[in-house]
Amino acid sequence: MDNTKLYRRYLHGIYSIFTEGKCANPKCESESTIEVHHILPMSKGGCDKYWNLISLCRSCHDIKGLHNKHKDWDIELFTWKCYQELSLWGFVLDEQDNNFYENYKTLLLKYR
Repeated sequence: MDNTKLYRRYLHGIYSIFTEGKCANPKCESESTIEVHHILPMSKGGCDKYWNLISLCRSCHDIKGLHNKHKDWDIELFTWKCYQELSLWGFVLDEQDNNFYENYKTLLLKYR
């Protein structure tokens, strides 16, 4: 496995732990397994950064149009993501934030 795939697997695994295995959709009541989704798809210029990741259950991840009509979903997904992160931690995990490393360290210590 190349380094990019290892990094992606690590990043997604850590993010699902940080989000406590919960779906970010506030209307979701599913208890199914969480999948980490790219809000802006990699094929459309998205990246493997925390600001672009959201945890979704299988049902919500399979919503029609989520992958092929991502522009219709971007704002809603970012809203769900921010709501979930603010509810869980009191901040949004974003690499561009000046407090990113401090926030990341807080999460690593909390979920170790």
